[in-house]
Amino acid sequence: MAEDHGNDPLHGVTLEAMLKQLVEKYSWEGLAERIPVRCFSNEPSLKSSLTFLRRTPWARAKVEALFLGELRPRKAVRIPREKKGIEALFAEERAFAADVKSRGLEAWVERFPADGAMLSSRGAVEGPVAVRERMAPSFRAEGFSIEWSPDRGALSEDGSLGFTTGPSTVRRIVEGKPVEDVGRYLTVWRRRPDGRYEIIADCPIA
Repeated sequence: MAEDHGNDPLHGVTLEAMLKQLVEKYSWEGLAERIPVRCFSNEPSLKSSLTFLRRTPWARAKVEALFLGELRPRKAVRIPREKKGIEALFAEERAFAADVKSRGLEAWVERFPADGAMLSSRGAVEGPVAVRERMAPSFRAEGFSIEWSPDRGALSEDGSLGFTTGPSTVRRIVEGKPVEDVGRYLTVWRRRPDGRYEIIADCPIA
């Protein structure tokens, strides 16, 4: 995505090479557990998976994120912080996180367009209605809170698409005891006509 290949951790790495290494490390079954798509779980093959990934940007983004996180040095995916475009996206995402902390579920749902998807081990849901149904029980849970902040990301050359990733923390009360889940997330963004970004894919990656 980045203009300077020196800052692109995937420069020179083909999608086929990434997929082969991930399958070698995890097997198709293990890969399907981490990225729940049918091409990895239903009679998987390299050819069919590559066809699907090349036609499905959010799934390809998740494969790339898994590859970067597990098979390449983490420091390689850092983007120079002086890049104004990605800084603007980082700032907007932090404002979104603050809005969710303040307004809860409504703020979360507002960022998902009709084709915006959430992915998890429970499968994918698409669109604001389905996103609301998926997240409503969590936001209603006792002591629930979610916090996250981007520390890495990139934009397409024209700024219309981008991704961010960073640490996330989910807290809740279970049987009277506080529970805290710490991980990382990946979000794929698309710029709207008004200049703001909307979520087209969101998923945990660790």
